[in-house]
Amino acid sequence: MNQKKFVNIIVIGIVVAILLGVAGYFVFINKSEQITPQPTPLSELTTDKQGGAGGSGLTPEISKYCQDRNAPKEKIFGESLTISSDKKTILLNDKVAVSISDLPTTIQVSANSSFGVTNKEFTSAVLSPTKSIIAFTVSGGTHGWGGFKNVFSGLVYPVAFQFEGIVSNPKWNHDGKYAAFSKTTPKPVTILTLVNAQGLKTYTSEYEKVLSFEDINPLPSGILSNLRNHYWSENKDSKLYFLVALMDSAVNTEHAELWSVHADTSKWDFYCTSY
Repeated sequence: MNQKKFVNIIVIGIVVAILLGVAGYFVFINKSEQITPQPTPLSELTTDKQGGAGGSGLTPEISKYCQDRNAPKEKIFGESLTISSDKKTILLNDKVAVSISDLPTTIQVSANSSFGVTNKEFTSAVLSPTKSIIAFTVSGGTHGWGGFKNVFSGLVYPVAFQFEGIVSNPKWNHDGKYAAFSKTTPKPVTILTLVNAQGLKTYTSEYEKVLSFEDINPLPSGILSNLRNHYWSENKDSKLYFLVALMDSAVNTEHAELWSVHADTSKWDFYCTSY
């Protein structure tokens, strides 16, 4: 009889141990599910070579990165020119400097890619700080583009192109070596392109360096970057500053961070955080 009781006690002990183990397992799983990994802030990413940021994040620590830093102020270099009321000509010193009829109707992007364009009207025109080149943009048709007009030689040539989109808002750096254009893509999001104004080239792809944020910082599905509010600083440091605004699929801005790209090296640098 005592032996039977002893066996029963052992069996009960085993059952209790199993039940306690199962209960502990479910408590552990429940706690694990409650731990939500925090994304790495964009502001904590490292930048190295061209396009050198890695990872992605949507929750920057504002006070940590902006408390002791002030964003550089914008400096406008060059001179905005007058566009005629019918938007068919650009005026310089009250004389026609560029006409719609002067523009090419085919844009040669590369050796293997060319696109027809319909030039309906000028949308912007800015004279370089050296007063030697007019940067302009044109709308009309399916594709948008930006060009240069050399004041001295009279040559007109495309330098920036956006397939099924818009090119706008050219801004010169302090010495007229670079111009930055804004582009609206079919997505639609805004990207920026740096154009080297030194020397004549054959294709627009040889002039421009497109700043596509996703190329250096892959983002989660449904999140897009919008590069906006670009400007050159009063420091004359040849850095193009701009906000990187991350948007969800409904085009709602999550947040915006101030970045810069050095025109000579195309190195991306995080500067500050702003909403």
